[in-house]
Amino acid sequence: MAIRSGRFGYGFTVLRILQFICFAPVAALCIIFATEVTRLGGRQPIPVLLVLIVSVIIAVYTLVALVGHLCHPLPYIAITIADIVAAIILIVAAAFIGKPLTRLDCATVGDRNEHIGSLGDVLFSVIGPDSLYGAYHVISDAKDKFLKISGVKGLESVDGLDALGATGDEVRRKIGEYPQWVGRVEATCATMKAVWGLTIFLVFLFVGTAVLSFILHRRIHSIRTFHVEEDEDGTQLYYTQHVPASVMREASITSYRAVPGAAKDERPSSELGERRLSRFDEGPL
Repeated sequence: MAIRSGRFGYGFTVLRILQFICFAPVAALCIIFATEVTRLGGRQPIPVLLVLIVSVIIAVYTLVALVGHLCHPLPYIAITIADIVAAIILIVAAAFIGKPLTRLDCATVGDRNEHIGSLGDVLFSVIGPDSLYGAYHVISDAKDKFLKISGVKGLESVDGLDALGATGDEVRRKIGEYPQWVGRVEATCATMKAVWGLTIFLVFLFVGTAVLSFILHRRIHSIRTFHVEEDEDGTQLYYTQHVPASVMREASITSYRAVPGAAKDERPSSELGERRLSRFDEGPL
């Protein structure tokens, strides 16, 4: 269908592909983070779990909408509404994931927390050697190093973050807290900032596809009209134009109205040069 091969149709396709590409790293990074939390026996942090669920569901919708757009015409007004809803959900997800990241310097996080690669390093160091945590590194005097964060430049968004604790049970209770991960682990801080940025970028992509799908809806429900423009010397110029159906119905009534006092094949000279509707095609673009 011509509507899918026009500039708006191609633009819709490109944005849909970009959306799907962006969802892949978002979901992958969240899964890696969730796997590490599960390995340590902690509860899944709500912000990461929310972004993961939202990204998977909307990615499936994005793929279905893309395939549908390429294979057959879609109910584009419904796609517009769905994209707006998706953008709103992504805004909420970005707000949750980005709350402790707004004024957080990942380099400072590493410097203040022994450049640990995971909270598992702290847990392993506190409880001592254990086969379950053999992949982690020992940090000397770990129970005295991961104290409450207060008044540190670069860590303003996690100011007041509680100490990890001095025993294994205390550290385990903090494993499921999202601010502890981004405020203590430099790699997690950088990873979640990447997820946050991609989520915000996806909001703009979905606003773009919502606008394009609305334009496609309007063009599909417009009528292709054939016009003749006549100059005073009788020269005729032919062109086509797409007019919304509601406007076209009104134009079709007024355009064929007979001129009083004139024969059927005559037109007043005052109307020369005006656009006339000679015929129209009811089919969509």
